[in-house]
Amino acid sequence: MPGGNSANVTGDEASIRWLKTVSPDLKIALSVCTGAFALAKAGLLDGKKATTWYGAIERLKDIAPKTTVFEQKRFVDNGKVITTAGVSAGIDGALHVVARLLGDETAQKTAKYMEYDNWEPNKGLVVSTGNE
Repeated sequence: MPGGNSANVTGDEASIRWLKTVSPDLKIALSVCTGAFALAKAGLLDGKKATTWYGAIERLKDIAPKTTVFEQKRFVDNGKVITTAGVSAGIDGALHVVARLLGDETAQKTAKYMEYDNWEPNKGLVVSTGNE
């Protein structure tokens, strides 16, 4: 789920219904920045840990009381649901997904190919890598 003006998705009931419908079949649901609000509205963050853009942390805590919201984590991996902080943290989360699916070496090669020198895999919080 992309970030930015997440109200475009969270305010659209058809989008939220679609997210609820497809989520059981997803291997991974990844949000970037305020895209976490769409996951929260669809109930995908209930009982999970999450993060979002630093300017929206308190708002996510307010609208997702069943979620433990973390500050200063680039990404949070709950297994099936991964949330990331701001835009560049979305790259970190995406590289984390590459590492999960294809291995650390492929993720490192991808970061190098992209000339993304800032990737620090340990800046995230890995809660679980199962499919819960």
